Amino acid sequence: METFAADQPAVGADLEMLEEQALLRLALSRLPEGCRRLLSALYYEDPVPDYAALARRLHMPIGSLGPTRARCIERMRRALGELGGGAEGISTPTDATFKSGGSPPGPTTPGETVPRDVEKRR
Repeated sequence: METFAADQPAVGADLEMLEEQALLRLALSRLPEGCRRLLSALYYEDPVPDYAALARRLHMPIGSLGPTRARCIERMRRALGELGGGAEGISTPTDATFKSGGSPPGPTTPGETVPRDVEKRR
């Protein structure tokens, strides 16, 4: 009988992570081009562009980036829901944990996919 160390990821964790990533890519592909460009820049580019550079690149006023990001994240949440993937990993400021003064919602299980540096962008 084969044994596994307790600190090793659960069997199938890699497959689940790949499925989540594919679902996120599919949901992102369903968004309007402006949302795809903005979310990709904010959550997948390395290094993350600063808002001034991003505003110039996207030809948007810098003050529009935050509200546009919020609308795009809501569209992403709906797209994930339509794909049957749920949107548990996409949190909003109205989540109970955030309201109570606790940490903003985020991943709760090892291997859960979250864009890098997400805390810096809140």
